[in-house]
Amino acid sequence: MVARWLAGLRARGLCQWSLRSCGPFSGPPPLGLGGQRPRVSARTTATLSVQPAGRSLCDEPLRIAARGLAPEQPVTAAVIINGSVAAVGGTIYYKDESVPPVTIMRNRVKMTEDGIMDIVDALKSPLEDWKSFIPVERSDTAFLFLVGEDDHNWKSEFYANEASKRLEAHGKKKPQIICYPETGHYIEVPYIPLCKAGLHSLVGAPIIFGGQPRAHAMAQVDVWKQLQAFFHKHLGSNS
Repeated sequence: MVARWLAGLRARGLCQWSLRSCGPFSGPPPLGLGGQRPRVSARTTATLSVQPAGRSLCDEPLRIAARGLAPEQPVTAAVIINGSVAAVGGTIYYKDESVPPVTIMRNRVKMTEDGIMDIVDALKSPLEDWKSFIPVERSDTAFLFLVGEDDHNWKSEFYANEASKRLEAHGKKKPQIICYPETGHYIEVPYIPLCKAGLHSLVGAPIIFGGQPRAHAMAQVDVWKQLQAFFHKHLGSNS
């Protein structure tokens, strides 16, 4: 269920990694502007991919591929960057189970002075739409939540805290949560410019993603360090 959840979040434009073993990370990966992608041994790294690429979850069903993991091999550690604990935009399916999407409250959408939508309050709380809450408590994965406090895509800090409460309530280890002030939704690898606003595939219009340039840039540098330290801790520095 967790692997499906992580891949679903990735399809919604988020950025996170789920690895079984990690290799020697020394810096941000190449941008890959044309040419072949860098190759990493499947024995040391597992990646989750979603097909069809570039499409909304509402367009057609997802086909999930986990490369580097055996079919029943567990996800040992996961970094969630500005993630949601609820299904958003479409139903999430896993085997014979499903998690319906959280209700969208269109009357809560605001407009900025520049005519850009602010949808941060548009999603109904999964505490009310409880069937939309992704059952994170069923996972034995070690979680690291990296949160931009100025995320306007959705309430990432609230979601991270609620996931933590749910995990602890079911006897699971408290996840690590790191929050970054004045940091928006799209936390990328270091030195990628801030995406403060842009077209949202599910909304079909430009929305505010939040963040202030200086604070966001500093957060991206620290996030890269934090996720490496986390994976080395849980997966082994010699992998």
